[in-house]
Amino acid sequence: MEKNKWFVGKKIYGPYPSEAAVWAGQHGAFIDGTHFKQSGCFEIRAIPRADKTAEKIGILREYLNNTDWYVMRFAETGVPVPADIKAKRLAARAEINALQKEENPAVASLDERNKAV
Repeated sequence: MEKNKWFVGKKIYGPYPSEAAVWAGQHGAFIDGTHFKQSGCFEIRAIPRADKTAEKIGILREYLNNTDWYVMRFAETGVPVPADIKAKRLAARAEINALQKEENPAVASLDERNKAV
């Protein structure tokens, strides 16, 4: 079995191949060329965990925003929110709360903040 030639911390001298960028994108990393002029190399670096968490929370919030109309329709007309949408929204809020607590235990959960309004 061939050992993966791409990994976090690998230095790539000269132009880097597109397969390195593809690998980095698939593995939560990026190609850093900050010091290319001085060293002549790029380095594969991990995306900081906080950035990954913020991105995941953004995706979950986007889902909630995109399905808010179901809740508004229910409030205005009484047409029920489909059970699968309701379950996914509940799961998205729970995951947001868990991710935020993991990053900063002092942060109030999304549900706690909504109760305060």
